[in-house]
Amino acid sequence: MNRSFFLIILIGVVLRISVFIVSPPNNSYDDHLEAVAKNITALQVPARVDPWECWECYQPPLYYWVASGVAALSSTIVDDFGAWKAVQSLSLLASCLTLFLTAVALLLVLPKQEHRPALYACLAVYAVLPRAIYSSAMTANDSFLEASVATALVGFLLLSRRVNQDVFGLAMIMVGTLTACWIKQSGLILLALSVVLLFATIMGWWKPSSSIKKGTVISSLILVVFLAGIDEIWRFSRTGIFMVSNQQYYSYASSQPPGSLSDISFLSLRGGPLLQNVFMDKQTLDSFWTELLARFWFDYERRFFPVNTIALVVGRIAYIFGAVVTFFGAIATINFVLRKPYDMEKALLLFFSLAFLAVPILQTLRFPYYSSMKAVFVLPGFPAILCLAGPGIALGFQFRPIRVFAEIAFAVALIFGVLHVAALVTLSSEAWLHGLSGPLWPLPVLP
Repeated sequence: MNRSFFLIILIGVVLRISVFIVSPPNNSYDDHLEAVAKNITALQVPARVDPWECWECYQPPLYYWVASGVAALSSTIVDDFGAWKAVQSLSLLASCLTLFLTAVALLLVLPKQEHRPALYACLAVYAVLPRAIYSSAMTANDSFLEASVATALVGFLLLSRRVNQDVFGLAMIMVGTLTACWIKQSGLILLALSVVLLFATIMGWWKPSSSIKKGTVISSLILVVFLAGIDEIWRFSRTGIFMVSNQQYYSYASSQPPGSLSDISFLSLRGGPLLQNVFMDKQTLDSFWTELLARFWFDYERRFFPVNTIALVVGRIAYIFGAVVTFFGAIATINFVLRKPYDMEKALLLFFSLAFLAVPILQTLRFPYYSSMKAVFVLPGFPAILCLAGPGIALGFQFRPIRVFAEIAFAVALIFGVLHVAALVTLSSEAWLHGLSGPLWPLPVLP
């Protein structure tokens, strides 16, 4: 590690803090504040909030329990706005933790000094990724899930590498899996992976190193599987629905386009219309991959930028930059995945990547609305995607142009990130004053 490594992390943290400062705590796609307020009241009983009590009440409770505690404690020190700002800061802290854990994961898969340009390029992309920065400023459970999944990812990498860090790796898997399943339903992906590891250990297909006993791994994983599944079982007992959704109790999204699977294109990428109008538009909202990529690389659903000439220019630059990164990242990932050896580490990274990529696809098949085509559903798997792309880039370092390209990409990514956030901060007040694509949610009065 050298100064470049820490500089990237520092820039990523500063960018997140900058957007957090200008973004109000009630700016998010969904009203999570209501669920936090209901949990404050319920925990005084104590009781659990039922899944049908509000739009976000169907979610697993861990984030809302932590947020309600922060809100209740902060309200004794500052006014209600300050207390909700403290709740919003939880997303900022979780996003910064995810950035650090992503750096650790990249160091594990790219440990050699000669691979540093690939590591820096991948880490810089995550540090400046617009979707990750937007999530860090929103009062929601998304950043919590990202941090939990990143924790488990590092744990699985340590366990698969057999570097006498099995105990620490297993502890990270336990913490990451348990918290992910109690934060968001898609966290159950880690529960499935823990079940697979448990079965492989019992059958002797995978053996831990000498630093940890096989019985310890088995008993720990059994405990995690049991505890991680309790919340989903509880919600099923209350609703009779496995993986219950708010859309089964509320009709808010039923009027959203496209509205039917037959009206959604899973085989198109509409770059031309997206560059003409960088925000959500009828020409792009029925194209799944256009929606997904647009939400990754710019404020497509317009929660931070106003509609003006500067925002249009920033959006076009963001999409062009994102298209180039996505294209070369996909080539690098495929290059690495198809190369031997096919080991446990590669299988784990593929599982993390593909499982979270499948989340918005399955959600769209279940509820065919534009709000299902969310890049934030994929974001917890993005560090794993970078851990596949990084080694793929490094494989090409025998050709000097590829190494030079990685060094240039690292610099360009940081420049893009700074300019993007500078434009956002400069234009944000105009965005709040002249309307967003959705409401600024009412701030609940704290008891």
